[in-house]
Amino acid sequence: MKTKHFIAVLFLAILLFTPLLFLLNKTKNPFLVQGVFLNCGIALILLIVLVRFCFKGVVFPRSPLDRFWIGWLALAGISILLILVQNQGGGKAVLVMGLENIIFLVLNCLAVYYLAFILSQLKDFLRATVYILVTVAVLASGYGIMQYFGIEPLWSQQVSYFEGRIVSTFGNPAFLATFLVLVIPLVAAYWLNTKTRLFRIIFPFVFLLLFAALLATSARSALAGLVAAFLVFILFLYKLGYRREIKVVSVVVLALVLVAGSVVYFSGQNDLLRTRLESVVKPQSLGASLQQRFLIWCCSLEMFYHHPLTGQGWGLFELFYPYYQSSYLQNPAFASYKTHANHAHNEVLHIAAELGVVGVLLGLYFISLLTKQVKRLLKSDITREQQFIVLGLFSGITGMIVDSFFNVSFHIVATAMVFWCLVGLITGLAPAVSPAKPAGSNLWRLGAALLIPLVIMAIALNVLRLQAEISHFNGINYFVLSERTPLAERQQKYALLSLGEQEMVRSMRLFPWNVEAAYDLGGIYYRQGEKGKAITAYTRAIELNFGYDEIFYMLGLSLLDTGDTAQAEKSFRQALVLNPNSEAVKATLAELTKQDSK
Repeated sequence: MKTKHFIAVLFLAILLFTPLLFLLNKTKNPFLVQGVFLNCGIALILLIVLVRFCFKGVVFPRSPLDRFWIGWLALAGISILLILVQNQGGGKAVLVMGLENIIFLVLNCLAVYYLAFILSQLKDFLRATVYILVTVAVLASGYGIMQYFGIEPLWSQQVSYFEGRIVSTFGNPAFLATFLVLVIPLVAAYWLNTKTRLFRIIFPFVFLLLFAALLATSARSALAGLVAAFLVFILFLYKLGYRREIKVVSVVVLALVLVAGSVVYFSGQNDLLRTRLESVVKPQSLGASLQQRFLIWCCSLEMFYHHPLTGQGWGLFELFYPYYQSSYLQNPAFASYKTHANHAHNEVLHIAAELGVVGVLLGLYFISLLTKQVKRLLKSDITREQQFIVLGLFSGITGMIVDSFFNVSFHIVATAMVFWCLVGLITGLAPAVSPAKPAGSNLWRLGAALLIPLVIMAIALNVLRLQAEISHFNGINYFVLSERTPLAERQQKYALLSLGEQEMVRSMRLFPWNVEAAYDLGGIYYRQGEKGKAITAYTRAIELNFGYDEIFYMLGLSLLDTGDTAQAEKSFRQALVLNPNSEAVKATLAELTKQDSK
């Protein structure tokens, strides 16, 4: 098997398994395993490419998006460096969070795009990719529909966090819905293309299943995205002169939507779906959801106003958000909507906040390049089948972009992977551009050789992170069991705390950049009466993320118990800066003030 074909098989395996992997009751983050699997898989492919490059050289064809990617990577790095210079006291947190998001950008987005772009030149790769994605969608949707009707074959109990909305293997109904928005237009495109009677019968049922699952997620932004996707699909069909296909698609889609809607709506579990759909035309019924989203958007605009050119720093939204939120929490209208937002829930505002006006312009440049590419393809000498495939790909991409105005799916492993894969497939369908071959220079080979240890390190770090997360989760379970154990059973209570400590220490040793593990370890030390160790753990947590008022509060309590009143008060006041409505912090500070006056 040729190297390129072997890489294609690995890439298709990543597309198949990443959205379906869901490690339950093993990690606090239930879909962390998806990220680890994808990162290790992509890194393994890069390792193969680099090794081959060192010995035989590799031809790299030019992509229509090369300039976009160079600009985006450069801007991401520059924005982090600028914030690093301005926040020297919190440099560790900026570096850890910034580099984590750079790795996501490189492995989850850029590498996926270029692999799809290059591999699309292989015979039948495009068709295989679409079949893989449709297979995943069918499996995930089937599992989700079972959840919707209360059948849970894999989990020990029905998921209740999202009030009956299905999550399947995506951990969140919104992420599953976005994935379906990307895939459903491809199903329509292949249904129009198929010439066999069997597939003409199968594809409508696939569409029915996928749309029913999308409705069962009750994801309003995804439904808007799907409407936008089909509007684009039909518009281009009209421009290409496919009048009959427009009628067929419109009638079939309408019929299937009515059938799927009836199945879901009249299932006896329609209250949530009806309420969420009614909120689209009655915004006042959104209540807390709209208010909290509005709070996040206001803070995003504040970030942009303070750093209009290059933003607050790539991947640093979560780190600085609490400081912008603080002033709004003093307003009674927002007082009860405090949150630890890690994204803006609007991709335009998110880019503006993290990368400023330069990032927004680069985003518009990407959309412009992709749209021109699609128009050029449709005007070129391609077959009818290829035209429908291009429309299916581009419609799904458009749908996710519309969905992202109210969602965070560009920052989620499975959905981001599929999005950039579809973009790579579209650009790979273009007529071949003259390739660039940097393999002739020994300097390039040396550079590739130097990158190999970094790729191996990336794989090792992902494996260690997964092991650390499992230990962290075990430690949390021991801690929870200890909290539930009656005070009378003191020996058992402390034995559980000791087991939790061992797991947390192991987690921090394997992956010392997990702020939640450091915070939870501090909580165990605090319960054990080890206030000195608790201070060390909380201080480490603050070094990793200085935006959590809870960490400053617990650090203050630990310092207070050791008699360091001055530092404790300083820590409490920092907690109050982040959360001006915290009654616990206010009460503690009031007590300290009374003691000082005496």
